[in-house]
Amino acid sequence: MEFEIHEDAAFFFTVYFTSLMIYVTVFSGLDFKTNDFYRMKWESLRFSDKVKLVINNVTHNILFFFSYITPLFIIYAFKSGIMYKNLNIFNVFCGSNLLVLFITYVGWNDDGTCFLTVWHNNLIGIHKEYAYRDFYSILANEYFTIRNPLRNKIYYNVLYVFVIVVGRILYIVNNSVEPKNTYLINKYVGGGKRMIGGAVNSINPFS
Repeated sequence: MEFEIHEDAAFFFTVYFTSLMIYVTVFSGLDFKTNDFYRMKWESLRFSDKVKLVINNVTHNILFFFSYITPLFIIYAFKSGIMYKNLNIFNVFCGSNLLVLFITYVGWNDDGTCFLTVWHNNLIGIHKEYAYRDFYSILANEYFTIRNPLRNKIYYNVLYVFVIVVGRILYIVNNSVEPKNTYLINKYVGGGKRMIGGAVNSINPFS
């Protein structure tokens, strides 16, 4: 059986993966250019540790994109209807993102660190309390620590919301849930109500 992908879905994934590559390339590049710790430690690192540092930085940025930007693409695909045009592909896409979100959510240590940050800080020999530099930190050239409660709370709570929203979207699109049962999506995303399929539209008393 020949595999086909709808042109709207193909365009969506082209934009998505292009955005991912641009984000990782730009912010990993800027981080290596502006990070004072990298400038101080780079020459003293062994070649193998330099390779590990590059891998760590790129992986961190990919994980950030998956965790905090990919859900916005998923919400758009759901709200615009693109998701229904290749549901099997989007099931894999959303399921993979939900897995990443869950792993990220439970992967934080009690002290606010994650294994990638601990590995990163050990590689370049800096204090374990220095946090991962996100896009804001890189653009502002700032260095946050895990002792910043507001930053940690924002990231943790946004991740919690995205776990709920992506999980709810997966449930909706695979179970034809009527709009009156999609309160979590409307609460966190906003916007109107969406009918799931023509049959639902024809019998739904709320349409």
